[in-house]
Amino acid sequence: MLLVVSDEAEATQMAEMLKAFVPNPSDVFCLPDRNALPYERLIGDTLTTQRRMQALIAMVERERTPIVICSARALTQLVIPPQELSAALFQLKTAQETDLNMLIEHLYNLGYEPVAEVEEPGQFSHRGGIIDLFPPTLPRPVRVEFFGDEIESIRTFDQETQRSLNTIEQCIIGPAREALPGRGPEAVKELSQLDSRILHKDAEERWQRDLELLGSNAHLKILPSICPICTARPVYWIICHAMVC
Repeated sequence: MLLVVSDEAEATQMAEMLKAFVPNPSDVFCLPDRNALPYERLIGDTLTTQRRMQALIAMVERERTPIVICSARALTQLVIPPQELSAALFQLKTAQETDLNMLIEHLYNLGYEPVAEVEEPGQFSHRGGIIDLFPPTLPRPVRVEFFGDEIESIRTFDQETQRSLNTIEQCIIGPAREALPGRGPEAVKELSQLDSRILHKDAEERWQRDLELLGSNAHLKILPSICPICTARPVYWIICHAMVC
């Protein structure tokens, strides 16, 4: 179910109110507006990205019937296509046979950033038979420990102390952000057809640098600002997700 209200403040207030009246409060989501305007060179804050991904992923999970509240502005903003988002989801659970190297490659493909220590949603780290990752669907990061190719345990951990907390049986892993990295090269091909010579010299140089980043492994740095470009055609809005759920 998708409810549209006038602004984000009202959406947040209604979401909190509805949680008191539904059997499962975890199925109520507020889809916040993007901080940046389309194509604006600003990176949205981590919390906003996490909340948006939680709502979008909940709307494509088949076993869930979420209630999502958003503002009229959020309704007009482009989102990742529901079919593409659904196809990108996968589950990790204990005793599951999973190739560690393939999992790492898959995390790269979903836009996760490799770091030494996981602190924010959308990051992962790898040491030996352990992978730490912070899916946007979870309030805390998880530590996945392997024994050979089998997942031996999955535990949440505190990103500040890096200490393990609770053991969980399974978790859903989704994209780190609203545009999959694979869209980068596609965007380069499309944008390269535009005539950048009409731009001011500084703007043209920045444009060319962005194209180089989009075509390389470093394009995650600017991915949020070109999210609409990296959205598959035809374009999709949140209302398309509502039709799926």
